[in-house]
Amino acid sequence: MLSRMTLLRRISYVHAPSLKPFIGLTMHEMLEERVKKNPDREMLVFVSDNERVTFAEYKKRVIDLAAGFLFKLGLRRGDRIAIIGANHVEWPLITGAARAIGVGVANLLIGHTSHTFQNVMAQVSCKALFITRSPDTLYPMVCEMIPELSESIPGDLNSKHGMLNLDDISISGCEEEVATAAKKVTIDDVSYFFTTSGTTGSPKLVPFTHFQTLNGSIFAPNQFDEKQINKLTFISNMAYIVTTHLSQVGSLLYGTTAVFPSPTYTFEKLVQAVEAERIFMVLPKPSGISSVTVDDGPDVWNTSGRPLPNTEIQIIDEKGCPVEVGENGEVWIRSPTAFRGYYGDIEKTKQTITEKGWIKTGDVGKLSENGYLTIVGRIKDIIIRRGDNIHPSEVESFVVTHPAVNIAQVIPIPDYRIGEDVCACVT
Repeated sequence: MLSRMTLLRRISYVHAPSLKPFIGLTMHEMLEERVKKNPDREMLVFVSDNERVTFAEYKKRVIDLAAGFLFKLGLRRGDRIAIIGANHVEWPLITGAARAIGVGVANLLIGHTSHTFQNVMAQVSCKALFITRSPDTLYPMVCEMIPELSESIPGDLNSKHGMLNLDDISISGCEEEVATAAKKVTIDDVSYFFTTSGTTGSPKLVPFTHFQTLNGSIFAPNQFDEKQINKLTFISNMAYIVTTHLSQVGSLLYGTTAVFPSPTYTFEKLVQAVEAERIFMVLPKPSGISSVTVDDGPDVWNTSGRPLPNTEIQIIDEKGCPVEVGENGEVWIRSPTAFRGYYGDIEKTKQTITEKGWIKTGDVGKLSENGYLTIVGRIKDIIIRRGDNIHPSEVESFVVTHPAVNIAQVIPIPDYRIGEDVCACVT
């Protein structure tokens, strides 16, 4: 239920309370609870790969992979790994195995430059890098980022033949050992590191604990009936926080089925999946603070939806005051499960989070009288292509490395299929 005060005061503030208490479990403990309730229900569906995984199957594969992490890769609680790639089953298996034993996962975006990629890896001291299937250009791109990768021996991070297959890492029959490691994990251990563009054009790392990840995914209790099969589908890459929270974590909380129409987003595949899989909810944009359901009706499908439970949203003008309903301003959010700061960067944290806990998103948006949020742009110069934030400065610095280019200026151009596309003007 949304705050009635919003409608009465005509001020762009809205919040969505939650009637459910916070959860004091780790994510692996939550998986065990879900398997007890719905072992044979589908948790993950990858339509293009023709792959369907039940909760019981997922738990088994996660435990086997976690055993490989422990005994073949030597990973332990507090270690960090990184993952990059398109939407395939490997991604949730890797993250599930990591969080079972207390290993933090840095989610990397395919569009990052070599410089950004290396900085993120170094900042969290990654001990292993995982790459999912497709696109075909992904491995060569990683080799470009890490030149020694193509000449190393098996088992090393910098390896071509040593890029171990996931099935070669998994070990069966080590349930007790994994359970022992899992008992040491606490709700305050870091589960994920997400890269966020913020408003500066320089990607930053945001850590999320098991508590934040689980409780940040709590929906209003009347949205999902756990006795029924509710299917959600996503258009963004799993590296985004909203996709991870609602596809993997949401499934653990409510027994929902996460459907991925294709490894990378295409509108045609999305429409086909919605019809064939009878999708209940489509997550249209990686905002992570609001959602739209099919029941909301077509009039609001082009919005980012209403705020998720335990989330406040207000629209603020340049003077720091709330604007009236329907007017544009910067989107500020506040939630006990929202991120608490940038990893290793106190100064940027102070610039982004106010003393009263409001997060300045850098998005320009507006609220309707019914509490629906619409994102209309960015305060800073960022191109949003298929939901991916692309920084002109990063692209420009790469383009000018070509010997025939002296000056490069990158600008967005409208594209009805993907929102915006990238145009580089060079001399």
